[in-house]
Amino acid sequence: MSTQLTFRFDQRPIFTEASFCVGPSNEAAWNAVGRWPDWPGNMYALCGPRGSGKSHLAAIWAHRASAAYIRADEITEEKLSGLAGFSALVVDGSSQLDHDQGGFSCDERALFHFFNIAVENEIAVLFTSRLLLADWEVSLPDLVSRLKTVPTALLSEPDEETLGRVLVKLFGDLQLSVSEEVVAYLVIRMPRSYSAAQQVVAKIDEISLRDGGGISKAVAGAALRSLI
Repeated sequence: MSTQLTFRFDQRPIFTEASFCVGPSNEAAWNAVGRWPDWPGNMYALCGPRGSGKSHLAAIWAHRASAAYIRADEITEEKLSGLAGFSALVVDGSSQLDHDQGGFSCDERALFHFFNIAVENEIAVLFTSRLLLADWEVSLPDLVSRLKTVPTALLSEPDEETLGRVLVKLFGDLQLSVSEEVVAYLVIRMPRSYSAAQQVVAKIDEISLRDGGGISKAVAGAALRSLI
C-alpha cells in the first residue's frame, strides 16, 4: 500500500498591517509604532513574551521606515561604521539577550557606542525584547543608563477575543479555513498565550494533513490533548 505524500506551500507568516490583531494586550505597542517618527530620542522598545506580536509590529515599522534588521549580539566595534549608514534599524534583543539561549551575549561597549552613533546620525531604532531593556544583564554603567532611557511599550498575553482573532490569522497564514465554532472551542480550552496559539495551530495543521480531513472540533480536541 503506497503512502500518500502531502505538502504545504507558502507557510511564511503574513506580517502586514491588515493582518495584525489589535487588542488590549498590544494596543499600546500598536499605537507606539503608529506615532513614529515622533518618538522621544528617535528610539522605542517593544517588550513582551514570545509570540506576542513584537516581530509582526517590527515588520510593519520596518516597512514604513525602510529599516534593516540586526541582532543586538551582532553589534560589534567592527560593524559600527557600517551601521552609521542606515536611516532606521530594528535591533532584536529577544534571541541572544534573553536566557533561552544560555545567557546574555553582547559587546557592551559596542552597543553603548551604537547609541551614540544612532543619535549623531539621526538613526531611528526599534528594539524588540522579551525582557525590559532595563533588565538586560549588562554591567557597563553608561550602557545601563542608555537602555533605561528608551521608551517602552509592553505586550502581554491576549484576552479571549484577541486570541480568537490570532487563531484565525494563524490558520490564514497556512491557507486553512476554520469555522467560528472551532475557534470558540479552542479559545475556552487552550492556554491563553500567543505561543500556545502557534503550537495548537501547527498541531492541527499536522493532524489535518496526516488524516486528509477538514478542521473539526474532533481534530482541535486531538491537537489540544497531544499538547497537554
